[in-house]
Amino acid sequence: MKHYAPLALTLLLACNSLEPDPGDPTLTGVVVTDEGGGVYRLDVDASDEASWVLFDFATRSAGSGDAWDVGFRRFLVKTNGGVSGEGGVRVAAVTGTTFDALTRAPVDGWTEDQPGEDAPTDKPDEILESDIDHAFNQPNDVSENGWYDYDPTDHTLSAAAVVYVVEARDSKFYKVAFDRYYDDAGSPAILSLRFGEVDPPDEVGLAVDASSEWTYLKIGAGVVTTTADALDWDVGISRTVFATNGGTSGPGLGGAAWAETSDFAAVETVSTFGFVEDAELPLPGPPGSGTISSNAILGEWYDYDPATHAVSPKNGVLLVRSADGASYGKLQILAYADGTYRLRLDPVVAEARTATFDLDASDGEAWVHVAITNGAIVETSSASAELTWDIAFSRTRVRTNGGTSGVGDAAATEASSPFAEVSTAPTEGYVADEALPLPGPPGSGTYSGNAVLNGWYDYDPMTHVLSVRDVAFVVRTARGDFVKLAVEAFDDGLYTLRVAYAGPGRSAF
Repeated sequence: MKHYAPLALTLLLACNSLEPDPGDPTLTGVVVTDEGGGVYRLDVDASDEASWVLFDFATRSAGSGDAWDVGFRRFLVKTNGGVSGEGGVRVAAVTGTTFDALTRAPVDGWTEDQPGEDAPTDKPDEILESDIDHAFNQPNDVSENGWYDYDPTDHTLSAAAVVYVVEARDSKFYKVAFDRYYDDAGSPAILSLRFGEVDPPDEVGLAVDASSEWTYLKIGAGVVTTTADALDWDVGISRTVFATNGGTSGPGLGGAAWAETSDFAAVETVSTFGFVEDAELPLPGPPGSGTISSNAILGEWYDYDPATHAVSPKNGVLLVRSADGASYGKLQILAYADGTYRLRLDPVVAEARTATFDLDASDGEAWVHVAITNGAIVETSSASAELTWDIAFSRTRVRTNGGTSGVGDAAATEASSPFAEVSTAPTEGYVADEALPLPGPPGSGTYSGNAVLNGWYDYDPMTHVLSVRDVAFVVRTARGDFVKLAVEAFDDGLYTLRVAYAGPGRSAF
């Protein structure tokens, strides 16, 4: 197999130019050619299966150490960002245009090198190179392989009709278009591509100054002048701290969740399930700095570098439930500097989507308390006196936060239709908790539970086999909202629950 061995580097520069010298291509596997008009051609010998060839856009030369933006190895292209590096490099795939026509970086669609499906996300230091989902190799609108198309008939690669934009380490934006994977002799992994600098994205979003005091925003209206105890705000910001108008932060029904995608434009609808309310949380800083009422989910909006003390927005979309509980918004932090932001907060439509979650209630001596509207396990010291939970499980037993079990308004009724067909919560027929006989022979005692929900299973006394009934329930929560629920599976105290939450003040699923 013939290997690419470049002999000369072509740079159309004047002798007294101060442009950087790309170095010796025979040592780096990199050849840069100035094609004029701010466009450069990059030829890379990436045929070594064991080594990465690194490239730095700012110097238009081979990279090394931490000074690189992209790396090439065979058909893989990695970036100095995400799980592949600490340079903050990110990439956006732009389809439906050409290299020459693209003059400005896009606002949306940015991604980084990410852990693959098999990567140990709880142990980032143990992620293998083979477990990384490289940004240039992630699917886009024209190719499931990212930058290239694969022909299964002859097992060849060809450049896909996509232009990439790279935000490099120098904070500049470069468009990149791959032209070929083979050299003239047919040798593979001899990549040729073009690149050139483009304008930054159009300035978008809302400017917010939260550097000195709490600043409040309302979905669809932007910054509003109000006070914390009012209902006319949805998001509060103070420096890096975010709050919603709910829980411990306000009188409303606010809450927050993460969207499933980092593409702001793609978030058109959201699930009502999974929103977390505000609570007293530790202040940013060393242990012992005190607490502040804030939202735990919104508090995850940034990455912090302890070495440089730099705060940078994460590449994600956050979801916000409004103070009245009836409307929802999507939030993205675009830029941050010393308490000032550029962000987007736009309305979205909410849907009562079905969700499933598992819980372990195998300890017959303890109860597992659940906030059913977000599937969260609730730690409680006095469950009967708290509104933080809605439903609880202990082995086969079920109780709700109402009646003899709690101070809430929770109760349950068995639906007359299968789970998928329950579209509206009934207006009557709800049963609150009471003293029920413990499972077992007569005289085993009683416990506080819900007679309706304890009908989730059938038991055969001859075979001692427990089976899950194909039945749906509607549960009124501790605060009077509605959830439809079904036990999907049960195994020795391990539940899989299927739920759909109508949302605050709503009854339709």
